[in-house]
Amino acid sequence: MNKTDSRMHFIPDKTLKLRLIWSIFLIMFGHLLFAVHYFFNMDAVHFFCVSIICITVVFWPSYLFSPLSVLFGYYGLWYLLPLLFAEKYQNMDFQLETITLAAWMLFTTLTISAFTLFAAEQIIHRKVALELIDRPVGERLGPQHWLMNAKILMFLLLLVCLLAVVGLVRATGGIQPWIDDPGQTFLRREGGGVFSILLMFSSMLFALVAGHIAQNSRVISTYVFASLVLIALSPFLGGKMQNFLSFFFLMAPTVFESKPRSKLLIWTSVLFLVTFFAGIYARNFTWITPGELISYSLNYFSTFELLVISLKDFDPSWFNTVFLPFNKFLSPFGIREDVFYDMSAWLTSIYYPENWEIRATEQWPIETDLYMSFYFVFGLPFVVLYMLATQYAFSKAISVRSLGWIFVGCHMSFSLMSHLRGGLILWNDLYTYPAYLLALLALRNFYVPESQGQVATAPNVLDGSHVSAPKSM
Repeated sequence: MNKTDSRMHFIPDKTLKLRLIWSIFLIMFGHLLFAVHYFFNMDAVHFFCVSIICITVVFWPSYLFSPLSVLFGYYGLWYLLPLLFAEKYQNMDFQLETITLAAWMLFTTLTISAFTLFAAEQIIHRKVALELIDRPVGERLGPQHWLMNAKILMFLLLLVCLLAVVGLVRATGGIQPWIDDPGQTFLRREGGGVFSILLMFSSMLFALVAGHIAQNSRVISTYVFASLVLIALSPFLGGKMQNFLSFFFLMAPTVFESKPRSKLLIWTSVLFLVTFFAGIYARNFTWITPGELISYSLNYFSTFELLVISLKDFDPSWFNTVFLPFNKFLSPFGIREDVFYDMSAWLTSIYYPENWEIRATEQWPIETDLYMSFYFVFGLPFVVLYMLATQYAFSKAISVRSLGWIFVGCHMSFSLMSHLRGGLILWNDLYTYPAYLLALLALRNFYVPESQGQVATAPNVLDGSHVSAPKSM
């Protein structure tokens, strides 16, 4: 087996089979304990918190930015920490039976998702490694596009970003509203949706290509230039997650295959927390003080409470929410009044009408969507299919190493968080998946060199000259 296979992390066959078997028994035992808590009317919140830790240890991810890592990060940040430390969860005014049922449903989604992602990662990596054994690295990497090509693409994407900002500003009444209150202006950007979408994807692709240039040219000024551009664009990107993703893709060519035990885990956590708190402060700076920021931010993680509310007030049903995103196709025809594009918007209008007036939504979890569309249980196979697709895309990024697959694989990994706290289908998917196809097409000839220094010999397509890249040891 050659050097290319050492990068594909997988567990020996016999060990994997034993681990999967034991994990199935562990999951079944967990469900048994939840049944005991439910039928004997016992508080299962702390048991759920312990189970998150146990499942994370059992299915420890191979890569820092894999779907499995995002899954555990989501459960840790949205459930584990708030349930243990947030003031709002210390005395929940709901029936214990409903709280336990909510925790049980979350445990079910967590275990099915973790098992699927872990098993799929191991199986896919075995298949990829077998295909690569006798193939030269240069053949697998394909032709390299060199510095000038990448710079042209970077500045084209920057131009698209600037045009999208201009269009967004014009559609929202000029620059003054963005100066006075950028958070509310972003929420009220009706009429500028196309420009917002264009800015979202062009900024991420700009960052990715800039990171690729910086990685290969080893010129730190490229990182500085791209960082300044992203900081300038951040008010117009609006969302905390979107700003985090833009900076992540700047570093993605270097860090996308990092291991979870690396120091990068600490720096990634710091970056996420900084962008998270900065985003909350930016949206609420007109009234919030730095001293109130942390306590207010903890209340942001209300997903468990919202799941309990939906279980209390609604009966399980069929197809009540899952097809709401397709209402988005009605908007070009001017049909917008009292039409909802996702479950969270609809439920926000019911429970938090003052938020919905400014088009700010609370985020109900995917469990509510499954409960209201598939009686929960019958929606779990769709969760498995989604997890398989997400893991496949990330594994392609690890094996193929093209910028296109790195973008798709990493973006799908992080989008997992949006689906877990939004629904099985999001209306954003209607433009996200076509954008994936465009990214794969536009970036198909840009490859990240092997970490061992193995790169292919490639022509410079601008002037026809040929440059020999360094050979592997």
